[in-house]
Amino acid sequence: MPEPDGAADRMSWVVSQFSEAQGRFDRNVTPFGERVRKIVGWSHEVLPQLAIAGEIFDLIYVDGDHRAASAYRDCLLAWKLIVAGGIMVIDDYGFMPTLPPEKRPQGGVDAFLKAIRWDYKELHRGYQIVIQARSASII
Repeated sequence: MPEPDGAADRMSWVVSQFSEAQGRFDRNVTPFGERVRKIVGWSHEVLPQLAIAGEIFDLIYVDGDHRAASAYRDCLLAWKLIVAGGIMVIDDYGFMPTLPPEKRPQGGVDAFLKAIRWDYKELHRGYQIVIQARSASII
C-alpha cells in the first residue's frame, strides 16, 4: 500500500489502514465468538499488565512496532503469557526487507527465537512465523 507523500495526509492514511485492519480482524474472528479476546493498545503497556494480572493464552498474535528492538521486546513479553502447547503468530517477519535492519522486525524476531531455541517448535516461516511452545515460558 503506497503511503502518501504529504506529511499532513500521513496520519489520516495510518488511521484508515488501522481501521481497515481492525475491521478485517473482527470479521475473521466473528465465528469464534467468546473464545477470542481482542486487546488493543500499546504492547509495551498492555503485555506487562497482562503478565501482572496472571493472564495466560492459548494463542497470541504479535503485530506491533516494526523496529527490531521493539519486535524483540514484544515477542519476549508475549512469550511469558503463552501456555505450554500454545501458539504464537509473529506478523511482519518479512516486512520491508530493504529497510536498515534496525528498522524492521526480522532481526529482533531472530534474536528472540535464538533466546528460546530449545523451547519452541516452528510450524511456519514466511512473511509470518508461527511457533508452538513446548513448555510454559522459562525466560
